[in-house]
Amino acid sequence: MNRNFKDRMAFYFKELFPNLFRMDTWLKTIVNMIMAVIHPLMSVLVLKCILELIKNGRMDVYQLLTVAGIYTLVFIISKSLNLYLEGKIQYIFMLDRNNIMIEMIDKIMTMDFEYFEDSEFELEINQAFMGVAGDNIGYQNILVRTFRLLPNLILIIIFSILLLKESYIVFIVSMVSMLINLFLATKIAEYANKARPAIQDESRKYEKYKEVVEDFKYGKDIRIFSLKNRLLDNIKNFMNRLLDKQHKVDEYRFKISFLENLSIYLGQFVALLVFTYMAVNGQMTIATLIASLTILTILSNIIQAVNQDVTNVYENIQYVILTYDFLDSNLIKSRDGIDYKFQGPIAIKFDRVSFKYPGSDKYVFKDLSFEIDADKNVALVGVNGAGKTTIVKLLVGLYKPTEGTIYLDGINADDLSMEARFRIFSVVFQETEPLALTVAENIVGVENGINRERVKETLEKVGLWKKISSLENGIDQNVLKVIYEDGVILSGGENQKLMIARALYKKDTSVMVMDEPTSALDALAEEKIYKEFDSYMGNKTGIFISHRLASTRFCDEILFLDGGEISAKGSHQELMEKSKEYREMFETQGKYYKEFENESL
Repeated sequence: MNRNFKDRMAFYFKELFPNLFRMDTWLKTIVNMIMAVIHPLMSVLVLKCILELIKNGRMDVYQLLTVAGIYTLVFIISKSLNLYLEGKIQYIFMLDRNNIMIEMIDKIMTMDFEYFEDSEFELEINQAFMGVAGDNIGYQNILVRTFRLLPNLILIIIFSILLLKESYIVFIVSMVSMLINLFLATKIAEYANKARPAIQDESRKYEKYKEVVEDFKYGKDIRIFSLKNRLLDNIKNFMNRLLDKQHKVDEYRFKISFLENLSIYLGQFVALLVFTYMAVNGQMTIATLIASLTILTILSNIIQAVNQDVTNVYENIQYVILTYDFLDSNLIKSRDGIDYKFQGPIAIKFDRVSFKYPGSDKYVFKDLSFEIDADKNVALVGVNGAGKTTIVKLLVGLYKPTEGTIYLDGINADDLSMEARFRIFSVVFQETEPLALTVAENIVGVENGINRERVKETLEKVGLWKKISSLENGIDQNVLKVIYEDGVILSGGENQKLMIARALYKKDTSVMVMDEPTSALDALAEEKIYKEFDSYMGNKTGIFISHRLASTRFCDEILFLDGGEISAKGSHQELMEKSKEYREMFETQGKYYKEFENESL
């Protein structure tokens, strides 16, 4: 949400401005202020000195060369130091910005999982990231501009005093002009900030579609199903709406800028009349007149620069406020609990569990109850959308039940710490996208301390070793080309095998959950997974989730999920006899399954 002027200024002077005067920046800030003030001030003083010398007839070549030499030397030293110090301060604040960004990324990776599926919260995250999005926006931009702004403010004070010494009228006109400019600058910033959420929303939509057309995964569909024109239409629509909203901001900025320039040049015009009048009436020497007019010109440029910096800083403060608000927000509902370590397989119980996703009034299921005995392999089956994956998310602790209780070996799962909860499970999720790491790092999750022999064993077990060992770097081969040019792109089935290998590598787990782990595998690979399911499970409770009922034959028990409840449970043979829905679903899944049914009968 947008803050008012008072809140923004309070935030700026409390959280941002002090960073210019901390241990590693204060000396650079002070020296830069001195160097940046010296050159414009000397320009005026040297000009007046030369004019006075000429007027008094005392100027010779030696004096001219001396004055010019001193001025040039000071100019070179001050400008060189300005550039050097600005580069150093840029680097310091860039490191700060990157550290803040890392904090945000860490927070996102540790916050409650439910926030990932909240579209409104996604927009909040995008807005929060604007505060650290780059060199020219947010945190770093504000501090670097303030670093440049401080010497300009000092020059305004010095030149204003010099003008006051010559004419209080010119001083008053200059001050009024500057205050008008600062007021108009805040008006521009406020208008831009009000328009910002709508602009960012359109930008987010545009970027999402742009990501689709740039993603190779969608390339085949776009071509085969002639989706190009439809996608282009959406991209154009979002871009046009984005440009329209941005154009309104630019129009407003132009109108206000006209008033800003008008106030500056009217002030200069009044000052010119006053100084000319004073010179004509002998109240001011020609040298003083030229020096005063030079001050007015420099002051006008400084005021315009300050105006731009103040507008920019004021606009960007809101971004950084959102960043800090995000970092201060509590996105973990509860992580405290018992750090209990389970040994071996455990029993699982859902007791009248109801659940609806955040922001939704519709229950995925209501009063769902079932039990899984320790050391049993259970298949949870049902049609697509029945809530099987949601059960997995609740079981492992990614979501909490809206109502009811989940028990793990008789312990209320909510009483466990999240670390203890996550230790229990090895999971192969439905989504099978690897990370841009090496094959070994995708399996182990760390860079060092990899048990290479164990990695090989898991790859052999899932039938992926032949492929990986043929790669140039074996298990050290990079995956994906988004970062590494030599990255290998695995097929969908190979990705699933890699994820199964990762689940098998995880030590000391009590429950193995496989959520549609064979959906991208061919029939032979799928059959191999089925046959070796017991060896995958080891000394664990096994849960196999699928809508393909042929996967049920290797499990001790089948739970059939239908209409948000367990409508039937038992062996395949028992469900074929007593569950009409299960039987009809099984019989529609093709000749292969019918053959298997006949064999079973």
